[in-house]
Amino acid sequence: MATGTGSWAFARKGSGYLALYASQDMELTRRGDNAYRELRSHGRQTIWLCMLGRAETDGTFAQFQEKVSALKIDVDGLQVTCDTLRGQTLRFGWEDPFEVDGQTQPLTGFKHYDGPFCSAELPAEQLDMQYGEYVLRLHFEPEEQTEA
Repeated sequence: MATGTGSWAFARKGSGYLALYASQDMELTRRGDNAYRELRSHGRQTIWLCMLGRAETDGTFAQFQEKVSALKIDVDGLQVTCDTLRGQTLRFGWEDPFEVDGQTQPLTGFKHYDGPFCSAELPAEQLDMQYGEYVLRLHFEPEEQTEA
């Protein structure tokens, strides 16, 4: 079992922060179509983690990087247990359920969209988003094919 090995990459856009972790280390591609735009890990069994933050909650970008780098991460093959910036413990594995603080979380059987302005099952032929008296209706019905 490895604790805290691997590497982090960090990005910032405005006041939003991103941290990406690869258990087998990663590198920025320097050649090809995606040169300087893609991170790669060459490990055969790599665990990837993504942490998000923002200035309002996590302080400066440097503080965010410091906090994330100090998080406890335990990797065992294709299983990982890690702490989050919000004090939760996540556990997930290739053949194990996803757990948050020891409670199994569903990965299927939930709505496609479920928020304060819209809720829809998957697949949805129509989506209504409502805010006050305003409604935006989107239709996802397949178009009928006509022969040319």
